[in-house]
Amino acid sequence: MLQRLALAAAALAFGAIVSQAAIAADAKVIEVTIQDHKFTPDRIEVTAGEDFVLHVSNMDPLPEEFESKSLHIEKVIAGHTDAKIRVNGLEAGEYGFVGEFHEDEAKGTIVAK
Repeated sequence: MLQRLALAAAALAFGAIVSQAAIAADAKVIEVTIQDHKFTPDRIEVTAGEDFVLHVSNMDPLPEEFESKSLHIEKVIAGHTDAKIRVNGLEAGEYGFVGEFHEDEAKGTIVAK
């Protein structure tokens, strides 16, 4: 009996891991570039309620921090590297983001419709 319970628990855990991987694989990937301390694109439109992944490539030699206070995201991206930032479905609205290390230049908006 104990062995069956352990097997069932393992199967559930494996199913949860596979489900998370499937969800991540199905999420829309949006390419964003940081170059010369600016985001391209600086306006990103997404469908409200749908998960997505920002694939941010920092082309500059210096690090930059992708920060969005409204989304509660802070991610330092070293120079000449990239990062993936998963965002769960957003309510309709606008969400600002900045490159915190160059906030006067690096600004953008995510618009969920």
